[in-house]
Amino acid sequence: MIAPQVVLYAAHCEPVFGSGTKVQVGAYKKRSTEYGVSRICEEVIPHPDYNKNTLQNDFAVCKLDVPVFVETNRVSLLTVNADDAVPHPDGGDELIVMGLGRLASKGANPEYLQHVMVPHINSDK
Repeated sequence: MIAPQVVLYAAHCEPVFGSGTKVQVGAYKKRSTEYGVSRICEEVIPHPDYNKNTLQNDFAVCKLDVPVFVETNRVSLLTVNADDAVPHPDGGDELIVMGLGRLASKGANPEYLQHVMVPHINSDK
C-alpha cells in the first residue's frame, strides 16, 4: 500500500487482477480472511509508459473502493520517495520486492506472501 486507498503492484498482473478484483490487505496467506480487510479494486492505472513486451515501467496502482486504515503492527504503508533531496537508490543497491507472484516462469503462485532482494538497476542503462 502506498496510501490508504491505493495499492501498488506489477502492471503485467492487470489482465488477471484488474478492476473488480477483491484485495485482502494485511493478509500474508492467499485467499485468507483470517487477517486484514477485504476491499475491491475499483480502478487500475498502469504507468503511462508501461511496455508489455519489455516489461519496462512494470507497475500500476489500484484504487480501492474504500480506504484501509491499517493497524501499524500488521501493515505498513510504503513510502514513495518524491523528494529529490532524499537520496534515491543507486545501481546495485539491494531492494525488497514482496508479493504473491509466480516463483518460476509459468509456475504456480505461492500460498504465502513472498519477498526477495533484488539489485536496483538505473533506468538510464
